[in-house]
Amino acid sequence: MTQTTAPSTFKSPLHEMTQTTPTCLWNDSASISELTYSIEHGAVGATCNPVIVLGVLKKEMGVWKDRIRELMAEKPKATEEEIGWQLVREVSTKAASLLKPVLTRMADAMAGFPYKRIPGSIVTRTPSSARRKSSPDLRPT
Repeated sequence: MTQTTAPSTFKSPLHEMTQTTPTCLWNDSASISELTYSIEHGAVGATCNPVIVLGVLKKEMGVWKDRIRELMAEKPKATEEEIGWQLVREVSTKAASLLKPVLTRMADAMAGFPYKRIPGSIVTRTPSSARRKSSPDLRPT
């Protein structure tokens, strides 16, 4: 007797993990292709820093080469460090735009929970001693 298994409803083991465990997957890359794959498989965030951006540039220099030249032309007196930090901001911003729908869904799901909006961050939990009767609305305006 041959045993057959039912076809999986998950795209990958990573997708299965994000759907069947309390794990929140954050992608340690701001590469658009890597982050797109991760989001499709359940990622809810991404990490970006200068080392990660360097890795992105090594993989995707063709995508960024023209922008680097533009930055150098726009800011002819900028140092290499200043151009580098601007690239970190731009790579991060481009990656963050992919996550906006994910974060909107998360904010909608958390509406009514004791969380508050903090400028510059997604959300933080309000300490129980500071809770009031009504929680601020986290849904996008």
